[in-house]
Amino acid sequence: MQTFLCTHRYLGTVLGSSVISTTVLGDDHPVSMAVHFQLQQKVQNSIDAVYDPVCAFWDFDLTPEAGGWWNTKGCEVVSKHYGYTVCYCNHTTNFALLLQVYETQVKCLCLPTAVDFV
Repeated sequence: MQTFLCTHRYLGTVLGSSVISTTVLGDDHPVSMAVHFQLQQKVQNSIDAVYDPVCAFWDFDLTPEAGGWWNTKGCEVVSKHYGYTVCYCNHTTNFALLLQVYETQVKCLCLPTAVDFV
């Protein structure tokens, strides 16, 4: 009897959508508030990789010498669909989907059957 086992090995993270920017003004001053948004992901078609979307924002305070970096604090995936992801973040800023890339490795395990023991 053959059994197939799929394992995933983390390869890295890539930008998976356009970057959007949100600003809410109150009395001509920026106001931070929670937002829901939907981002269309750049569909990755591959039989040997899995792409897991993560909601993130550009944090200018993270590694300021480099101009900032992606951060996921306060953001979460609400739902995943083929081609797009719905996100929730508890603040307004610049958002995007990051895709965590995993290599799919399929292994065949040949297990002995009752016939093998006769």
